[in-house]
This record gives sequence, structure tokens and C-alpha cells, in this order.
Amino acid sequence: MATGAGLLFGSWRKRLSPGWAWNTAGWLTIAGSCWSWAAAMGVEYGLVMTTLVLPLAAWFFVVTNRRVREPKAERIQPASLGLPPLRSLLRHLGLFFLSVPLAGIASILGTLVLAGWLPWHETAQLAFVILFVPVAWGLLAWWVTADRRAWRPGLTIAVLALAAGIALYA
Repeated sequence: MATGAGLLFGSWRKRLSPGWAWNTAGWLTIAGSCWSWAAAMGVEYGLVMTTLVLPLAAWFFVVTNRRVREPKAERIQPASLGLPPLRSLLRHLGLFFLSVPLAGIASILGTLVLAGWLPWHETAQLAFVILFVPVAWGLLAWWVTADRRAWRPGLTIAVLALAAGIALYA
């Protein structure tokens, strides 16, 4: 595992050439060590050991090869802070409202309705809701902040929350 991480690190830092060959050799070495750990300790423990040891080996190479840079001689003058324009402040406040409480309410209600339609036991439905709400919330919040016109996702999320609320409580 450490050998594979070292080969990848050397290929990344362009210390080994040709880089593609060392890169391929590093990944094959990591795959081989994962296979050998899985064969020796079982698939679960082999994968766990691979996911634990590989980042530790990579961090070892990064930390031991760090470069300490001298601080820059020039000093940056401090800038004065001021309030943003009112229009920008209102826009970002609206984006916050759309992406945090409204997207959260819509994702919770929508996921509850979706879980109710699944032919699973109540415990599995609850687990689905617990695991899927953060994903749905994150996607809705991303959509709000990524769209140039905030009214499109805002209106869609509000309609989704309203429809889910009606379906859930009616």
C-alpha cells in the first residue's frame, strides 16, 4: 500500500518518468494490496484496511516532502470593511431563505411523502428519510444558488413543499 502511494506521489510530483507508467504501477500496486488484504482478512476488513492505510500513506509522503516557504517581504495594506449595497444584501438574504428553510422544509416533506409510497416496512422508510433528506436538501440548496434567476427554483421548491404538505397532511 505504501509502495503504491509512493509511486503515485512520485508520478504526481513528476519525479518519475514516464509518469503514466508509474501512475499505472501505483494503482495496480494499491489494487494488489487491497486484494491481498481482502484474501487474508476477508472482504470487509480488507476494504477497511485499504481505505484507512492509503490516505495515511499518502499524507506521510505529502508531509515529509513539504516545502517551507519564506514569507513575502511586502505587507498587504488592510482594507476597510463596509456594508454591501442594499440590493446585494436583500438578494443574499433571499437566497439564504430559499436554500436553507424552504429547501429544508420541501426536502423533509417530499421525502416523507416519497417514503410513504415505498412498499417497505416503517423502519426502512424512516431510515430512508433520515438518509435521503440531507441529499435532497443539498441538491435543492445547490439548485437555488446555481440558478441565475432565483425565482425559478424558489417557486418550484415552494410548490413542491405545498404539494407534499397537502399530500402528507390531507
